[in-house]
Amino acid sequence: MAQTLKEEIRENIDAAALEVFGRKGFRGTTMAEIAAEAGVSVGNIYRYYRGKEDLFYSLITPDFIEELKSLFRAKMKTADGMELAEMRDYDPMNVRDIALKDFFSRNRLKTIIVMDRNEGTRYEGFKEEMVEFIIETALQYIDTVKDKRTITLSRIKIDLLKVVYSNLYSAVVEILKLYSKSEDIDDAYETLLDYHFFGIVKLMS
Repeated sequence: MAQTLKEEIRENIDAAALEVFGRKGFRGTTMAEIAAEAGVSVGNIYRYYRGKEDLFYSLITPDFIEELKSLFRAKMKTADGMELAEMRDYDPMNVRDIALKDFFSRNRLKTIIVMDRNEGTRYEGFKEEMVEFIIETALQYIDTVKDKRTITLSRIKIDLLKVVYSNLYSAVVEILKLYSKSEDIDDAYETLLDYHFFGIVKLMS
């Protein structure tokens, strides 16, 4: 019974920490704010964690980061060799998008923290890393279809591609901040992908 109570308290602290980290980021969060959110004393938190950093990294683990990166990588690599215009209705691509949406819904607060509220943590450069990877993968994709002569990219278009994908990344974060229900996240994400896809087709044509 006592062990069960301890686990419930820890789970309550963890849930409260995610809420506060998600709102204020790692750097802007204090242990007192987490304690208030959890309805426990600060001293009670220190029974479970050595400090804010220990608490943060117990929630945002390397395995979580790797899973998120892997989903992004899988989505971007699925299109190799395909005609751009066919991509939105390509079943394997839709499977990747479903996997991403499911991950976002199940891990909404953690994803917000990693993608946007990471200042002061080892994940502070996550956005730059992922946008750079997405751009590199997009350029590699273009190389796989260049003989089909359906895509033309000038220096200006490449620069704009960087802006577009940076904005897409930010838009995903905003969706997760705006909506907590999985069906709302799904609808908003699909609408964003439609908007993004047709814009990319126009940009690359």
